[in-house]
Amino acid sequence: MATAISGIVVAQAVQILASILKDREFGAGAAGNANRLRAWMHDRLTGRASEALQDVEILPSEDNLADLRKQLARQIDAEPNLSAELQELLPTGESAETARLVGRAMEIGNIKTGAFKSESG
Repeated sequence: MATAISGIVVAQAVQILASILKDREFGAGAAGNANRLRAWMHDRLTGRASEALQDVEILPSEDNLADLRKQLARQIDAEPNLSAELQELLPTGESAETARLVGRAMEIGNIKTGAFKSESG
């Protein structure tokens, strides 16, 4: 079961990926970090999570993004070391707080739909 922290990390990572795929503008540093995140996903995701990533890259719809969050959370459950690796790729500081809040809102939505459970839910 995904922990609350890994759920936030997953939501934040998928939100950043969605921003890349939906052609949102980034500053030079943020774009580099976002591209490293995307490369990490291609390198580290396997099985159903890898398939979900491919689906998102073809069509970054809300359904595909939700499936990627779900599959990434499952892979992190199976390989907990991935959570720390993923956290290293995410922004820090003020942008991280904004992303954390977005991630929390997304996590709450996933808990309500049963996509994954937090420790408290």
